[in-house]
Amino acid sequence: MPQLLGASAKLRLYHEVTVAAAADEQFFEYLNCHPKTGMLAAVNTAGA
Repeated sequence: MPQLLGASAKLRLYHEVTVAAAADEQFFEYLNCHPKTGMLAAVNTAGA
């Protein structure tokens, strides 16, 4: 019920698109994102 939340109600949307010609050409860059965003959740980026 949005009317009960008032000013504290927030909606965050994002759209992720990936286009790659070949498997060896895939590069993902996330700027100012949570570490578990998109493809980052699937890979270990501790050494990057």
